[in-house]
Amino acid sequence: MNLINFNLEPNKEPSKLVKRLSLPLLIFFIILYVGTAQVQSVVISLTIHYTLINGILAQIQVIILLMLVMLYLRRGVIISYILNILNLLRLLIGFIVLKNVSVVPGIATCLCSIASLTILSFLLKRLNERSNSLRNQNDNLMTLYEKVASSEKKLFNQNKQLLTYNTALKEQEEELHRMAFHDSLTGLPNRRAFFDIVDKLINREDGTSAPFSIAYIDVDNFKKINDSLGHSIGDIIITEICSRFSRILDSQDTLSRLGGDKFTLVISRDLTKDEISDYLSKFVNAIIKPFSYDETDFYITLSIGVAQMPQDAAQAEALIKAAETAMYGVKDSGGNDIHFFHVEMQESIIKRIEVESHLRNALENNELYLVYQPQFYADTKKLRGFETLIRWNSPELGNVPPYKFIPILEETGEIVSIGKWILETACRDYLRVRDCFETPPTISINISAVQLRHKSFLSMVSDIILDSRINPSNLEFEVTESVLISSRGQAADVLDKLHHMGVKIALDDFGTGYSSLSYLQDFTFDVLKIDKSFIDKISASSSEKAIVPGIIQLAKQLGLDVVAEGVEEEYQLSYLQQHECNYIQGFIWGRPSKYEDILENMEIVKLNK
Repeated sequence: MNLINFNLEPNKEPSKLVKRLSLPLLIFFIILYVGTAQVQSVVISLTIHYTLINGILAQIQVIILLMLVMLYLRRGVIISYILNILNLLRLLIGFIVLKNVSVVPGIATCLCSIASLTILSFLLKRLNERSNSLRNQNDNLMTLYEKVASSEKKLFNQNKQLLTYNTALKEQEEELHRMAFHDSLTGLPNRRAFFDIVDKLINREDGTSAPFSIAYIDVDNFKKINDSLGHSIGDIIITEICSRFSRILDSQDTLSRLGGDKFTLVISRDLTKDEISDYLSKFVNAIIKPFSYDETDFYITLSIGVAQMPQDAAQAEALIKAAETAMYGVKDSGGNDIHFFHVEMQESIIKRIEVESHLRNALENNELYLVYQPQFYADTKKLRGFETLIRWNSPELGNVPPYKFIPILEETGEIVSIGKWILETACRDYLRVRDCFETPPTISINISAVQLRHKSFLSMVSDIILDSRINPSNLEFEVTESVLISSRGQAADVLDKLHHMGVKIALDDFGTGYSSLSYLQDFTFDVLKIDKSFIDKISASSSEKAIVPGIIQLAKQLGLDVVAEGVEEEYQLSYLQQHECNYIQGFIWGRPSKYEDILENMEIVKLNK
């Protein structure tokens, strides 16, 4: 058993001072021990019986050995063993060889010292083992504590992340719910939320039902605003409309946006028709104040249809359909009104659907055709040209007025293909009658905002001009003010390129659109056409007739020729001639006719020979 194999080091990293003093002290103690042994030898050799001195020296030796053990531990024990053994050998030699019995106490002291060192070494080893065990346990506990602390920190961070994820998920769920049930532009409940509200009102949890009403609200001619100003400005106006509505909305009612310019109002209170009309009139009056943009005022009106539960319908889909039908009844009557649903209204909706259905195949079935209304010099009645007008003769519906099917063509985008057919046909017909006149007349064709914005419009016009071999100077495009405001920069660019081709541009329906007078300077025009609504106001008793001379003078100052549309009466013609209007268009001198009929109308031909 190795009794001295221990390494008890209370301080694993002794200070620099201790390291410096350890070797000198060790040498000092060894010398001191050896010195005391030499003193004992001298005392013994002199046979002086100084028992007391020997005892003191022996105790000093023991103290020195203990100090060596305590200070140097394992090295101290080894050195102490060596010193004691050497001292024991020296004493044994004295006892055996010299027969000196006085060394017996010294021998006993050495043996006791060796025994003490052995016991001390054993105890120190056990203490060292215990200390190492405790240290290992402490290290294990520290490692375990660090792991626990690290795990606790990780758990804390994970818990924090989970809380963050949970909060984010909750916010995302709320956002998804908001997006699913609310309009992104206005924040109002959307179509899905509207039907949920109506379903809950119809199918109450207690099994009972209470009367309520639905108002279907449509902004009149809003598509024209979108086409004129662009959808971004349309969105601003929609937001302002909602803001005005919210100031009137009763806390018990719900306003929803179905999309575009269409809204629904759920009136959950049991009101009479008169009370509903008074309530909805507040919404109508709320938008009487014009909406302003770019120094231009926009006057907006509403068409509102109302359906009541249960007398008009008992299911959500049927109820909203009834309210929508009533709204279209307002549209058919000119808009800007409130109508309550009645059964007869269903017929008008069926007719509209029927028109849309038959219109899809009208061109392929050769049901569409063109007529041309002549334009004359106001002073000489000489032919100036023709305006191209589209007509639809349906085998099932008969002659359908343009105002009923042209808006549908624009809404569906079919006006692009129909517009190309109109331009091709008009150029072909024009070339057939052109040589009948001494001075080639002008052929005018109406262009919509949808066509003007189409990416292939200019190339299509150029190709038709080349294919038909028509002189571009004899071709004139009529555009309304709404077309100019729609993508203003794009419209200006397209019109400039048409001018470079040699095509003339006429501003149609002047005064009825949304533009300001500044557009007359911003765009290049050749002709300004006065709308029929102004011509109708020319009468002896009408103070509004002064508008027409003002338009004529404005056009002349800008270097534009003027065409008066819808001239039907002699007093209108006389008034226009008096104020030097350039050209006349109307039933008074010529009705729209097919190109074949133009050749037969010898009066027109003779005037231009």
